[in-house]
Amino acid sequence: MEQVKGSVIVFFVKYLRKSKDQRVYDYLTEEDRAIISQRIFPSSWYPLDTFWRILTAFYEVYGEKNPEALRQWGKSFGFQSLTEIYKDLQTFIRENPIPESIKYFCRLTKSFFSYTRLEPVSVGNRNAVLTLTNPGEHPAEKIFYQIIGGYLEKVIERGGGMNPQIELREASAEDKPSIEFHLAWE
Repeated sequence: MEQVKGSVIVFFVKYLRKSKDQRVYDYLTEEDRAIISQRIFPSSWYPLDTFWRILTAFYEVYGEKNPEALRQWGKSFGFQSLTEIYKDLQTFIRENPIPESIKYFCRLTKSFFSYTRLEPVSVGNRNAVLTLTNPGEHPAEKIFYQIIGGYLEKVIERGGGMNPQIELREASAEDKPSIEFHLAWE
């Protein structure tokens, strides 16, 4: 069974709990509702399908089917939540050059999912290419790529970079599908 770490799902669940919009629950199963009604532990594993349904609900209800809205959401609320869990992330970004912060973020994400990894392919002073290996086929994954893009923009901006640009490309690495994040900044 593919799983996601609680540190990824916890801030989505917090937002759901605070929201008054009951439409999001239309996307969730009874099992999903039982999971989000309990305490979410950052170091525990949760069903990946639950996470995808939560993301779909966010995209449909809060993001109004606009990928840009979720990228901005990842850049603000998502980044803030991530740095609350991984306290040293913000300090590391502040004290290190952007390329090192990007590599650190990739190392951090290795613990997020049981089936995929975000790996730095090349990281320079003004650009980088990261590869998400073994992506799945669930439509909500593309939503999550936008959120990751928002995180990465925030990492670049916090490191002093300006005008971050992120382009997603489907690719193949060693005959396996992958997603490439092409980053550039001034």
